[in-house]
Amino acid sequence: MFVSAEYLLCGIPIVSTPSIGGRDVFFGEPYTTIVEAHPEAVSGGVQELIQRKVDPQEIRREALSRIAEHRRRFLLLLQDIYLREGVRFDIDRAWDLLFVHKLGVRTTVSPLVAATRLLRKPRTKDCRRLDGRKPPP
Repeated sequence: MFVSAEYLLCGIPIVSTPSIGGRDVFFGEPYTTIVEAHPEAVSGGVQELIQRKVDPQEIRREALSRIAEHRRRFLLLLQDIYLREGVRFDIDRAWDLLFVHKLGVRTTVSPLVAATRLLRKPRTKDCRRLDGRKPPP
């Protein structure tokens, strides 16, 4: 899934074989084709996408839109879990502190900075239980 997302963010169309792992969650009709898992089908899929001449910027825009919607649903799910557990926590506000961007770690952040981000504990000053008890460590 990660490599497929990288391709889409670079504006590269996708030829894929059927999968059950979720990599197709960001795929869209104009810039993706699913083919049988044999070389002739893959070759045909590549030729088909070349003929479509889809604008790379459009592929990127669509991928970013799908990723943003996926992220929104994920954050709503996390917020719902906190609320059900009686923890008052604003996941939208804390997300940038808690989330380590895989692409950033791989491409633009030094290994020391990446390791520091991965090892730090989440800040809990904005986190408190609705019943007034301290949140778990």
